[in-house]
Amino acid sequence: MCEYPPRFVHEDIWHELCMHWNTDEWQKKSERGKSNRKKADSDDVISRHTGGSRGYDEHRIILVKIIMFINFRTDIGSATHF
Repeated sequence: MCEYPPRFVHEDIWHELCMHWNTDEWQKKSERGKSNRKKADSDDVISRHTGGSRGYDEHRIILVKIIMFINFRTDIGSATHF
């Protein structure tokens, strides 16, 4: 894998990353993460963090709607209460 860097990563940087990923410390972290991702909760359910996630644009759209609603309520309130 280290011999085939992705096109978007400079070859020198790719080789540095590969050297870092091949250290004992990184391998231990990797194994610990792998183990944690496989652990199940009390209902024997493994969390995959895939259900209900929103993309950046969806968050932006929802936040814009919330801000517009708050501004609308503030404008109505200030217009009707002197």
